[in-house]
Amino acid sequence: MDYSARCQFILQGGIAKVDLVFWDKQTAQDAYPGILYEPTDLQDAGDVYVYVYNDGDFSTGSISFQATGSPFAPDAWTGEETPITEYSVSQGRTNISFSLKSTETRIVKFSASRNSANNESHVIWSSDSVLGYYVDSGKVWAKAAASDSATSVKLSSGKTVTLDQQGQSQISLGNWSVVLEQWLPPDNLYDVETVANKKNVSLSVSGFSISSWKDLGYQNSSGVA
Repeated sequence: MDYSARCQFILQGGIAKVDLVFWDKQTAQDAYPGILYEPTDLQDAGDVYVYVYNDGDFSTGSISFQATGSPFAPDAWTGEETPITEYSVSQGRTNISFSLKSTETRIVKFSASRNSANNESHVIWSSDSVLGYYVDSGKVWAKAAASDSATSVKLSSGKTVTLDQQGQSQISLGNWSVVLEQWLPPDNLYDVETVANKKNVSLSVSGFSISSWKDLGYQNSSGVA
């Protein structure tokens, strides 16, 4: 069943609170301002929806949900559901890591009817160099940054995948070619049709550092910032 959402911001004791109301999509399409509609039960077909709201400062950590099933991150406006691929399950609770800015929200759906990645296993731990995941054709792809140490991803099946994400070695740059665009007065000062002459000057600078305009002798040229 598809749902859409409406956020209501309520001021309670001087603190802004958020009350998220889910509606059946068909009901929401027929809704009119000022008319109250009963929200649809969110545990349809055994699926559970949880609304997460950060009422504090920026925070990073793990949230323990009293729910099981494959977790998804639904988009309240489009209905699209993105699989959450990294989580752990223990004693009937699901633990998911989040990084939330102040007043940032998340919606988490726990589906009892389908797997989040069409796969029996999911990621339960990964190295800090892993930037995120995406799912394509039932396969989970990890996006990892270059790191001096190997990148590891541990699956719920017990298998650990190790990736060699060594970065490129440092490259020394030198012997620069600089093209200077400068504006010179017209050859004929009495020619009102010509405002200025633009000329490009090509310079070769040796070494690993780019010299300043003063060292190059063009600090007073028009067009040089």
